[in-house]
Amino acid sequence: MGTKERDLAFWLFAVFISGAAVFGSALLWLAALISALLFFYHFVIVRPRAVRDSRKMGLETAVLVPLWSCAARLRLLLAGKELTGWERAYEVHLSGSGKEIIPVLEKDLLNVAGTVKGLFFWETSFPVPSAIRKLVREKEKRNKAFWVKGRLPVPGTPLLPDPVDGKHARYGAVVLD
Repeated sequence: MGTKERDLAFWLFAVFISGAAVFGSALLWLAALISALLFFYHFVIVRPRAVRDSRKMGLETAVLVPLWSCAARLRLLLAGKELTGWERAYEVHLSGSGKEIIPVLEKDLLNVAGTVKGLFFWETSFPVPSAIRKLVREKEKRNKAFWVKGRLPVPGTPLLPDPVDGKHARYGAVVLD
């Protein structure tokens, strides 16, 4: 469950709890409870586990957040892309800021490219290292990657920081096999 799915759980909670308050439906209350549990599941279980597992892999700034395969397929559908040849999916996050982490980030991402197989999603306004841009361009020619200007059409969660600058944002995915 990545950040987009966390945000979707928040908005589903808002819709379900509003509907439950208006209509008094027990089913909507249950749906709101499930949505709230999914929202907090990301913060309590998914994110800490992803940070711990990424550090065990030797990654210093990159964090690989595992995605459910149905969430990965939904993201590909929202992006209008079809990438095949993957079994596991991840969302790539940064734990750090500033341009001085670019060499460390490049080392981390090249380490991931050489050792981990799967589908990797990102949404960033941060400068992507040139070796990774080159890898994505090569994979794009074989329909194993895409990189698009803009953001995925899922609104963020209010009161949570958004590290992506909307004017310079790009999102994409790459299949590493």
